[in-house]
Parts: sequence; C-alpha cells; structure tokens
Amino acid sequence: DPTAEDAEVERPEPEDMEEPRVVRTKRFPMRPMAVEDAIMEMELLSHSFFLFYNIETREYNVVYRRQDGDYGVIEPELA
Repeated sequence: DPTAEDAEVERPEPEDMEEPRVVRTKRFPMRPMAVEDAIMEMELLSHSFFLFYNIETREYNVVYRRQDGDYGVIEPELA
C-alpha cells in the first residue's frame, strides 16, 4: 500500500505556470479630502490602504495602516 509520503506530487514546471494578470479594473468617484478624512474613510471601509486626492497638496496620495498600528502616507513623485 502506498502511503501519502510515497505519493509523488505533480508540480507545474516554471515555464508551464501562468504569469499573474490583471483580472479587475475598479473605477470610483473621488472627492478631494485631507489626510485625516482619508484615514477615516479607510477605517470605515475596513481597508489597509486608501487612495485619495489630497486637498492640501492637490496630488494623489495613499494612506495605509502600518504594522505598528500607526498610519503612513505615500506621496508619489514622478521620476
């Protein structure tokens, strides 16, 4: 009787594996808001990050919850 330990597990070869692909595009209305409002929206939605248009800087930013429980803000800069 073969045991589970004896059974060979078929693993796909790297060239047989599909590349990750974009399977969804989401569009939603955005209203300009302050960082504090973006954090409140993120928490209301129970998300770990939130993209918003910063009313103070007039740029798109991301707020996120850090592992230490605090928050961070990403302010992208074009290269």
